[in-house]
Amino acid sequence: MLNMMGEPVKSPPSIIVSRKRSDRVWNLISEKGAFIPVPSRQTKMMDGTTERYMLPTEFYDYIKMSGQDVRQRIERNYDVLNKMDKATAQKWVAKQTQVSRKIAKATLQRQARTAQ
Repeated sequence: MLNMMGEPVKSPPSIIVSRKRSDRVWNLISEKGAFIPVPSRQTKMMDGTTERYMLPTEFYDYIKMSGQDVRQRIERNYDVLNKMDKATAQKWVAKQTQVSRKIAKATLQRQARTAQ
């Protein structure tokens, strides 16, 4: 199981939510209320000329790739994001999540084409 930053989850989710983290990125998005939404398991991708649902392994890779990219974007822009008001920070994280997911989906689609 992965969290929305593409990191393996080691504890039950209820423990993770209730415990203060020592991770500045997680603390910042928590303070700003800028949480990364869970993508739909019904996420579709192109496989050649056919649109289909992602396989479980592809969905796992989708979360992993996009989550890691979102984390890197937040880390690179930490100081700027920290100065933003909550609403602006929430919009910024949502936009970066969209961009990261588009990149991850394009990567998975390329991999599916080359695997044929």
